[in-house]
Parts: sequence; structure tokens; C-alpha cells
Amino acid sequence: MQRTSFIPTRRLDRNSGILLTLGPSQYVVVLAALCAIAAVITILLAWDISEELYRLAVYEREGTFGFEIALVRSGWSPASDQHVWVISRVTADGRMARAGIKPGDMIFTGHGGQFGELYWALRGAAAGRTGCVTVANIEDWRAGSFSTREVCLSRVISK
Repeated sequence: MQRTSFIPTRRLDRNSGILLTLGPSQYVVVLAALCAIAAVITILLAWDISEELYRLAVYEREGTFGFEIALVRSGWSPASDQHVWVISRVTADGRMARAGIKPGDMIFTGHGGQFGELYWALRGAAAGRTGCVTVANIEDWRAGSFSTREVCLSRVISK
């Protein structure tokens, strides 16, 4: 009866030098470890991945609702290098302007995820429902006024 070794063996290949070979059970362990690492990375980055997907979906709706978003320096303090996403431009007769959104408004949520909040409000308004978000203007925050307001986008009204 032949004994199976669970220790990787080394063999010499004439063309490429020493190779490491794995048995079937070692291959399964390595594959399982790689899958576990991929799962952990996915779980840790799930929030960032979903926010990035929401941001891309918001970009797609900018023209329809008449606004643009941009990443700007927060300016909370002179030494701060933090950046925040704000509504950088609002079309004068666009749906965002009619709802009360102004340039410099940032979507405010107590738990982060501003793109998710904005996406669901835009999606609801596009589907004929009212979608609301809480906003705060970055210039007000820089001046020390930490007030927020709720803005609601209404359904599309055909002309």
C-alpha cells in the first residue's frame, strides 16, 4: 500500500528550475483559503462598493433632473484635507431647482450613504412618487450654521 504525503514535494524541472507541486487535498485547502479571503474582502468593502454603484446611478440621472455633483474640499478647518460630495450646479428651470436644491447642497444622512439616499429619491421621483432627501449647504456649514432642510422631488409632470 502506497502512503500519500500531505507535505508539498519539490521536483526539479530541467527548463525552469525547482517547482512546488501540491497534492489534491492541498490544492483544495489553497483554493478554499483564496475563496475565504475574497469573501472577507467583499464583506469589508460592500459599503464602499454599493455607494460607488449608487454614485454611478446618480450620475446617469443628472441631466434628467438638472444638476451635477462634484467632490469639493470641505474647508471645515484650514488644515483639513477632507473632501465631500456636493450638488455643484443646478439648472435654473430643472426639477432639482424647483424642489429647492441649491449649488453647494450636500445630501445629509446620519449614517453616511448620501448617494444611496439621493439615488432612491431620484428613482422614486422618476417613477411618479415623491422622493425626499435631507440637505445641508456646505457654505452654511463652513460658517458654523449646522442647519439641515428636507427637500422633496415630485413626480414628472408631462407638458
